[in-house]
Amino acid sequence: MHNKRQATTIGRYNGHGYEVAVVSPAGEILKHYEAGNSMSSSAPADSVPLDSIYAVRIEVLKDFCEETAREMAEEYNATFAGVELIEEEEDQNA
Repeated sequence: MHNKRQATTIGRYNGHGYEVAVVSPAGEILKHYEAGNSMSSSAPADSVPLDSIYAVRIEVLKDFCEETAREMAEEYNATFAGVELIEEEEDQNA
């Protein structure tokens, strides 16, 4: 069960990549991680257009997001709060 004094880990993803944050009960971000959608590099700056043959599929990004969030929750003894799909930003790669 969720302890109000325990940190929470949440992940968010879309076709451009994903992010995971560990948040303290006071709302402070204790750890933040971002990854892009490129098969050759997880760096957000190396993300590729969604229609690129080098783009990781959104289903895989969701799985990576959840795996990372669960690992970070364990590392920080935090509650895993799940992952959520976020809206695509129209000018993400502009």
